[in-house]
Amino acid sequence: MKKFFSLYLCLFLACSLSVNAQSKGDFYVGGNLKFGLTALDMPVFGSETSTHFGIAPEVGYFVADKLKIGLGIAYDYSTETHQMTFMPNIAYYVPIVKNLYYVPELAIGGGFMASEGESEGLFTMSLKLASLEYRPTSKFAFGVGLINLDYSRWSEINLVNFGILSSPTVSFKYFF
Repeated sequence: MKKFFSLYLCLFLACSLSVNAQSKGDFYVGGNLKFGLTALDMPVFGSETSTHFGIAPEVGYFVADKLKIGLGIAYDYSTETHQMTFMPNIAYYVPIVKNLYYVPELAIGGGFMASEGESEGLFTMSLKLASLEYRPTSKFAFGVGLINLDYSRWSEINLVNFGILSSPTVSFKYFF
């Protein structure tokens, strides 16, 4: 019981820190990390499982209160492919409780994908449906993305992925 009370007290103190909301004119730098497993079962190509990892640094600017635009450069690696994409994005911050925000985000971009020595152009679009961000201080935030709807097109192949906890992301931001 003592440990539970101590944890509750720490959370209460962290939530009661003075924090400025995301205001027009705020800049940030940050990025996200992602890890996941994908299992494909295609009648023509057979079954396949792959592990993937991604890193995406990002810069952004709040064009209005709670509305940000950003630009991320993402690198994704899976067991068979390498992918580099440039992802402009837009997101809106919906307050849930003090310092905790629901942040739906839309990103549309393009880049290149390499597989087995061949490189091709890539179009991608992503909608983050369940993304939360917590700001413990006025300068730092971290978040998690749990549900995404992704679309990719390359070499006449369309891939739609609705990921529920299959490719979670962890993000960090520094505001100035």
